Amino acid sequence: MVGVWFLTESPRWLVEKGRHEEAKAVLHKLHFNGSNAEMVELEYREIRDVVAADRANIDIKWYTIFTKPSWRRRLLLGAGCQAFCQLSGINVFSYYGPRIYALLGFNTSTSLEIIGINGTFGILEITGMLLILDRVGCKKPPIVSAFFMALCLLANAAMSAHIDGENTNELRAMVAMNFVYQFFFSPTGTISWVYQSEIFPSRSELRGTRYLHSRIGL
Repeated sequence: MVGVWFLTESPRWLVEKGRHEEAKAVLHKLHFNGSNAEMVELEYREIRDVVAADRANIDIKWYTIFTKPSWRRRLLLGAGCQAFCQLSGINVFSYYGPRIYALLGFNTSTSLEIIGINGTFGILEITGMLLILDRVGCKKPPIVSAFFMALCLLANAAMSAHIDGENTNELRAMVAMNFVYQFFFSPTGTISWVYQSEIFPSRSELRGTRYLHSRIGL
């Protein structure tokens, strides 16, 4: 709640509403470093021109994303990426970890330690994924991620059918599978939050290119 008040309005939205001076002020606040006024002005003009091209090419309504086939496909991809990320089972580990580890014979203190260590590794892995995401792309990591997460869950399912509280090696192996699962979840967990911003029609990518082509005679 507190953090929301520090957000700025989107410059693109301000331009769409005809609030050009406010859009310039936001861009200046976000980018100006004392010597790049020309760059800030260029970005404003690009946004202004793209918005103008949007209005000239298509009348966009709130339901356009459902009625336009290519946009509808993007919606399914974006929503599906989020849905399947959560359906992978990560929230079960996050919310019910103590109960899961209690069933494996661990006390509450040990269970919380395992969850804490696992969560810390997850944060580090997500940070690392963000650093290499531009180089590896958004498609291959989730494919690899889903495959190995499935193997981890399969291994734990097989071992859980023969749980023996005295078999400490089996318990360690099941905990290890949870750690491996978290490791391979990180690419999917990271990409599921950034993928949508790249596939949905931002209008600067879809029709801005068309507008540029018309300006240079292509």
